[in-house]
Amino acid sequence: MSKAPAYAAWSEPWRRLGKVDPPRGFAFAWMKLGLLDVCIYCVHLKSNLVRTGNDREVQTNILKRELASEQLLQHLQAQTRETIPGLKTVLIGGDFNTNMDQEMFVSEKTLTALAEAGFTSCWEGVPLKSRITHPGRGRYPDATFDFVFSKGAKVQVAEPVPNTVSDHFPVTVTIALGE
Repeated sequence: MSKAPAYAAWSEPWRRLGKVDPPRGFAFAWMKLGLLDVCIYCVHLKSNLVRTGNDREVQTNILKRELASEQLLQHLQAQTRETIPGLKTVLIGGDFNTNMDQEMFVSEKTLTALAEAGFTSCWEGVPLKSRITHPGRGRYPDATFDFVFSKGAKVQVAEPVPNTVSDHFPVTVTIALGE
């Protein structure tokens, strides 16, 4: 939701690649805040649910998230090249269902791809105990699965908001634009 009007907005499912079909997708909005063009993406990537418990299923989930992040970056590149050539400020937020803290994600490149594209995580330098967005249950440890990534803006404060509405906590951020 925004008080500023959107110049463009739409949603798109993640694309299939061969037999790999990532579920869910992303929503996108382009708006002007003052003289600043800002693009905002809201994403939801494949969960870690595995029915068989075998490593192949785990690796397929990782591949689905990696394909989704590639599509997201391709979409952003196309917008920057074709529609908004002066774009400098981009925010990407949502449920990534991965992190860099747990051994099971050590080979995953979803978050690394965003960092390599110049994005900064809202959780940069924040200890795990202060950024738990998915509380552990049973054999699953506390995790950070929900992020806001920024480029051309600086996240000043990020906080998970504990609640009972979802198994994930929403993340609130205070952002300085044009940084």
